[in-house]
Amino acid sequence: SPSSDSADTILCTCKKSKCLKLYCQCFSASQMCHGQCRCNTCLNTPDNEKARTLAIQVILSRNPHAFDTKFGLDEKSDPHAEPNKFL
Repeated sequence: SPSSDSADTILCTCKKSKCLKLYCQCFSASQMCHGQCRCNTCLNTPDNEKARTLAIQVILSRNPHAFDTKFGLDEKSDPHAEPNKFL
């Protein structure tokens, strides 16, 4: 399978979160799940954009920095560094 950035590929194995919680490595890294993930009942996909966007909005309303420094994405917690990739 063609994958030029395989070192950066994140795979999740979520069982009950539907990949819409910060426990999901893909979701918390601002990525959608893909075919190599081993998750169950996944909603973190382009086909479920409405559910995904709602989950992101709820999480950000509770914690505006929820997606800032998860799983190696370290922007030094600067809220002005880059707009959230989800919205």
